[in-house]
Amino acid sequence: MSHPVASGKTAGHVQTLLVTPDGAEVRGLSACSFYRPLEETGGDFWLLSPLGKSDALLIFGDVTGHGPAAGMVTAVATGAVEMARLGMGEGLRPFMLANLLSHTLLGCVDGEFLISGIVGRYDPDKRVLHLVNAGHPAPRLVRDGLVEVVRGEGHPPIGSVRTHRYTEAALELRSGDQVLFFSDGFSEATNSRGEELGERELQRVAEVYAEGGPAAIRNALQALVLEHTGDLSAVDDDLTLLILSVA
Repeated sequence: MSHPVASGKTAGHVQTLLVTPDGAEVRGLSACSFYRPLEETGGDFWLLSPLGKSDALLIFGDVTGHGPAAGMVTAVATGAVEMARLGMGEGLRPFMLANLLSHTLLGCVDGEFLISGIVGRYDPDKRVLHLVNAGHPAPRLVRDGLVEVVRGEGHPPIGSVRTHRYTEAALELRSGDQVLFFSDGFSEATNSRGEELGERELQRVAEVYAEGGPAAIRNALQALVLEHTGDLSAVDDDLTLLILSVA
């Protein structure tokens, strides 16, 4: 017989264990993040893990919806990622993992839940980040005080099209670069007049604070959402932000 109360582990606490903590450093990448699910459990998640002998695996995902159901799908996805990481090791490519996750979701929930997200693999020797963007807001590259959109081939969300095959693009990085990822909870946050904050405003503020480093950008974007909405509790979606700094 299980004793959920005695265990002291709520669903929200368990989900936080599935998200890589702020300040993590993995193979030449340092993470600065903000994670705030709308409810005790949410649909946003991100993972940064070693892959093979030298590389790093990145997942930044947003499951449709929020609450316990989205949290369960998050758990399924993170479990599939970990099995693929451990099972395939050096051979695992971002496009393979995106395809695997898509088949997993289609097999489990058959289109009821989707994941918009970024799947990436970082090579620290060459400083190249290989990316698949599956229906997610484009990352931003922060370099020399400027912020640029990371262009790439657009793909549908993971779990949405049974026959789709994902492909990846390569982002060449330099020491000191930062790559900004955000969930649409940030860009689609609305004020009392129903006006969305928008990606352009996020990028503008990120550029203003770019010289201050990742923590300055993160704190400025949190403050921006608060200023726009008047109250973070008024935001009706999960809020997740990740800035990766390149050694």
